[in-house]
Amino acid sequence: MMTKTKKQLLDNAPLVRRFLQSSPLASAVIDVNGTILFANNKLTDLLGYSSEELLGKSSAALFPNLAKCLRRAHSARGASQSEWEPQQHEQEVVLKSKNNQNLSLKLTLQPISGTVTSPCLAHFAHADTPRLDPNLLQSERLAAIAQMASGLAHESRNALQRAIACLDLLELDLKNDPEQMNLSQGIRNSLADLMGNYEEVRRYAEPITLRPQRVRLLHLCQIAFDEIAVRHEYFPHQLRFSCESEHADVAHVDREKMKLVCHHLIENAIDACEDIAEIDVHCERIMRRHDDAVQLTFHDHGHGFAAETLPLVFDPFYTTKQHGTGLGLAICRRIVEAHRGEIEATNHDDGGGMIYVTITADGNALSSPSQANKSET
Repeated sequence: MMTKTKKQLLDNAPLVRRFLQSSPLASAVIDVNGTILFANNKLTDLLGYSSEELLGKSSAALFPNLAKCLRRAHSARGASQSEWEPQQHEQEVVLKSKNNQNLSLKLTLQPISGTVTSPCLAHFAHADTPRLDPNLLQSERLAAIAQMASGLAHESRNALQRAIACLDLLELDLKNDPEQMNLSQGIRNSLADLMGNYEEVRRYAEPITLRPQRVRLLHLCQIAFDEIAVRHEYFPHQLRFSCESEHADVAHVDREKMKLVCHHLIENAIDACEDIAEIDVHCERIMRRHDDAVQLTFHDHGHGFAAETLPLVFDPFYTTKQHGTGLGLAICRRIVEAHRGEIEATNHDDGGGMIYVTITADGNALSSPSQANKSET
């Protein structure tokens, strides 16, 4: 039976291939049974096989110990903390090339999602290659995603513009037919959503440059809420604030990026409620081990998070909704971590989901423009 993650990979094969081809390492995607789903040109060149000879084949012929490596990667995931983070597992292996030459390589396996049946992303490097810093690997990974998304957005924009131009001409003949005009508007909205999805992937992967300034965080939440409201004809939802003291919500942050965090969290809270959303946002100062911090708590009073989804809510592309890319909370996490903060999700004892956003209150820590996950694309 095909797993959900494997099906998503196969459904998005062009995206996966583009991503793997941009990797600086010989790379492949291998399912839990050891079947090679994708392989980039660097791996086929290294082993002497063509793509057709590798795809869909068992990797056991290349190196017999792969099954053990996959089990070790997934068992380590199962024993890790409840909030899943991609764990890399590196070891030396011997691969057999097409001409029967033994190649000593470093294998790095990383499960793609937090499930025990998830396919793994496999990177191969020569055994004498120095180990790369994990932050550098993450930076290069994000750069590759950004490059891929930007390329797809650029290539798709022309096609979308042609489609919209055709709709414009078609609507000239349909202007006296309201029912057909509604269908045409639905097509137009879907094309806009498609372009928006490409842009959201690009925003997720692009380097984060911070320009901190003094901001009232609760005021920022209100602005984000108002911007969401003006996009809807009917908007009965309520945002309620509480603050432990008059200036507890003052922090030095990048205003636009933190407003984007508030925007995503408020939209998620609204989606989590059946009808009218009542969202409580509380702010207080807390002491962390190393500094004074500001903590924002968003409580939506909705249906809460399912137990099995809590470890996955901040994973890129994970979503339980019928719309969107599943990148909203992943973008929030990147922005919050760039502010030397943490973000976590849980359920309230009385019902509803809760998101905690904790960032440093030290203005000097972010006093000059800084860049998270610097990369060149």
